[in-house]
Amino acid sequence: MKRFILLVLLSITSFYSCDSPKNDSPNPEPKAKIMKEDVIFNTSDNIKIKGTFYYNNIEVTKKEPLVILAHQFMSNRSQWKEDFIDSLVSKRYKVIAYDVRNHGESGKAVEDINDILTEKGNAALDIAAIINWAIKRTGIDSTRVAVVGTSVGASLGLYAKYFLGIKTVVCISIGKSSFDEFTTGTDLTMTANIRKTNSAFFICGDKDGSYTEDAKNIYTYYIDEPKDLKYFNSDKHGKDLINQYPDINKMILDWFSKNL
Repeated sequence: MKRFILLVLLSITSFYSCDSPKNDSPNPEPKAKIMKEDVIFNTSDNIKIKGTFYYNNIEVTKKEPLVILAHQFMSNRSQWKEDFIDSLVSKRYKVIAYDVRNHGESGKAVEDINDILTEKGNAALDIAAIINWAIKRTGIDSTRVAVVGTSVGASLGLYAKYFLGIKTVVCISIGKSSFDEFTTGTDLTMTANIRKTNSAFFICGDKDGSYTEDAKNIYTYYIDEPKDLKYFNSDKHGKDLINQYPDINKMILDWFSKNL
């Protein structure tokens, strides 16, 4: 009799266990996370440019704007902090950080690395290769491309704004000499035939040697609205200025929210 009662109780327990709803969803929603993909861009002069492509794994095929990060002279793509890149991706931008030729993991194009600061080094072809790649890549809105650049990277960003059709650019600690090399070819500030572009945001330290005046010169003579120029109380340059004033990253995001 006791065995019979025990079997009945076990059967009732099994019945309710089978019919009880499960907490686990049969099709759980995938968790969003930031993915990194190593990419090689082949330039028109056969230099291999190494970069890292960042994107939200859930929205990899969704068309989103692209932000290209161009580092300064004698640096590499690791100068861009992960938290800044994460903030861009979280705002629904895809991101590429790349090594300019003769820097980092990218190919060598010239014997004298100082030539990278001039048209002779032709680092402008690096950013052109990235934009050509972006046009073909699923999930990138190639009509909404931006560049954030420090020092010579800022001049390369303005080159892309003038000649490659990007939508907006952020120039941190830009120099007039490299700007002239990649963009105007000569100093035209005293002529009536200045070639202009628009949608550029300039950031600089107010004690950063000639760069302080260079930023003001380019902002004043070469850029139409929308534009902005912010000075910080600092003698720091490029990536060091960003490290000193991390709020610059938020200012960049605010600029993109309005202009990208």
